[in-house]
Amino acid sequence: MRNRLLLFALLCLTLLAAGCTPRGGRGHSSGDDDDAVGDDDDDAVGDDDDASADSDGDGLTDGEEQDLGTDPYDADTDGDGYDDGDEVAEGSDPTNANSGIYAGGWPYYGDKDALGNASWTTGTNVGAQIPRWSATDQFGDTVDLYDLAMGGKPIVIDVAAGWCGPCRSMADWLDGANNGFIESAGNPIREGVWSGEILWVTVLFQNNGGGPANASDVANWYSDYPTPNVLVLADGASQVTGLINPPGIPSLSLLSEDMTFSIVDDTNAVLNTLLSIL
Repeated sequence: MRNRLLLFALLCLTLLAAGCTPRGGRGHSSGDDDDAVGDDDDDAVGDDDDASADSDGDGLTDGEEQDLGTDPYDADTDGDGYDDGDEVAEGSDPTNANSGIYAGGWPYYGDKDALGNASWTTGTNVGAQIPRWSATDQFGDTVDLYDLAMGGKPIVIDVAAGWCGPCRSMADWLDGANNGFIESAGNPIREGVWSGEILWVTVLFQNNGGGPANASDVANWYSDYPTPNVLVLADGASQVTGLINPPGIPSLSLLSEDMTFSIVDDTNAVLNTLLSIL
């Protein structure tokens, strides 16, 4: 009799223990759907909840990053300076540091369409927005000038020509020569350009012979003055040059980050302003 009572008690305890685990609750069998990668409530990247998240804020969902082989917790997987989402949008490879948006490493602003677009007219003034402009750089890429926008950095527009001696003297000084063109020793302006604090754009509108500048001309200019972080663009149609319409060159103008002119065709004023903000 006692043995039967013990067996009955054990049976009740077994049934009670089984009833403590709710149906669909967290158990330990290999067939449950809560702890396995791919379920809808664990923390593994790629599960049902996380797949639509964008953990690193690069414009790609974690599920898309898993498919691409990029790091969902690193906005710039390959470390080339461009966010993974921007690279995908522009057709470059976010897993290859040698496949950036621009070979020159120029900035990229993904929301540039929101800046609008001014019209091309002869002449401009302080406060006017420079029209959206794309041109060939020294590496053969087509660069959208508006990609330089909203980076919190001053943007210098340097209008120059291949035949212009003073333009070449300025480029040589910017490249590091102590040629007396501008006081050179420890000059913070060119050091700011080299470090990327200042965005310097040389707009070459004519070549050595006075003809319209093209891709070959800006490549040759860069070969002569391979200055780090100086963007050289061919303005063969004289769009930017005609807009600023300088009476002489070199001519420096200054753009704010919203692509509006803060200084137009005043080289000394630009240099003094740069000195004051560095």
